[in-house]
Amino acid sequence: MNGRKFLGVLFALMVAAFLATGPLAAQEKPADKGQTGKAEITKKEPPQRVSEAQFIHDLAVNGRALKDPYLLIEAAQLAITSGKLPGPKRQVSEPEQAATQKKVDLDPASLLKEAAQLAGGQGDRKAIEMAADIARNPITGLGKDDLATEISNTTVARGFRAAGSLRDSGCLYPGQAADYNINFNGGQDAGVGVYASPPVDLFLFAGPELIGGEDSYAQKKALAWHVTSGGFLTIRVKANYGYTCYSIYIP
Repeated sequence: MNGRKFLGVLFALMVAAFLATGPLAAQEKPADKGQTGKAEITKKEPPQRVSEAQFIHDLAVNGRALKDPYLLIEAAQLAITSGKLPGPKRQVSEPEQAATQKKVDLDPASLLKEAAQLAGGQGDRKAIEMAADIARNPITGLGKDDLATEISNTTVARGFRAAGSLRDSGCLYPGQAADYNINFNGGQDAGVGVYASPPVDLFLFAGPELIGGEDSYAQKKALAWHVTSGGFLTIRVKANYGYTCYSIYIP
């Protein structure tokens, strides 16, 4: 038997073996009880969790870029909290996804002092006291009275109005949303900013009516509008790109 004929016979045998075993393998699959027809299997990918260290890093970087003391305070609080959790400790100063980036100072004490200096320049006494409380608290903060005193004594510039009618942060699973009902005065310009990693969708509702939205893939997004008549508006933050943590603020 020549080589070509031998390969042809071998291929025919392999096909016959496949056809003989295929139906048998299909019959051996257990059928779902109480169901008829072909069972469908849907594979769900686990949500892509954001690195806690990366989120702290991004909060600090954006807080400095935007000169926002509240983002720096949130970064400090998250760094403190992660250090108090049981189990193996991670160095938050070297986020996994920032290996090629320039190292950023993520020491909580440094972040709190930096936030206080920014807040002082903006005339925001509220942010200064928030940073001081975190420095002083022995359970959820650093437990350092001397640092708290130093922060409380930060010089506050005059002639500024303290910002921050809304400052909050949270985490969402894919498809989850968080609503914020804010009372705005008529005749004023208003806005809201959100930072999230991965990105979130941002929507503005007047009752059931959608009056604005931002669903780009950008990690930083903002909405601005003019309030014609006063009343409550709903700001909705929605996660559509995976498990995400966000920070929201209205200046």
